[in-house]
Amino acid sequence: MKHLRILATYGHPDDEGQTTGTLARFIQNGAKVTLLCATRGEVGAERPPL
Repeated sequence: MKHLRILATYGHPDDEGQTTGTLARFIQNGAKVTLLCATRGEVGAERPPL
């Protein structure tokens, strides 16, 4: 698994909780795992003006 690369994408920061064991196993076996979270977890709050 040294050359295996996994990109796990989630909508919220706590959504990966369902797969952490699986992702940890991939890492233990040499895979490169990257997590991508689409939000900061602001719970629907309006974005502050720029």
